Amino acid sequence: MNRLAKQEMHLSSFLTMDAMLAAIASVRHEEVQALVSELLDEDHLALTTLGPLDRRNLPRELLRH
Repeated sequence: MNRLAKQEMHLSSFLTMDAMLAAIASVRHEEVQALVSELLDEDHLALTTLGPLDRRNLPRELLRH
């Protein structure tokens, strides 16, 4: 019911469970691979830490600077 209410509020309609499963099933492997490549592109990754950072504990790959 929560899912249906959110869809109604945001989309002014809702997807049936069958329509949602059909949409998920229609996603092609190539589309997933393209998204993974885009999201995990090493040139665009960032590292955030909270608390003290000791450079001795970081993997060498992160110490390029």
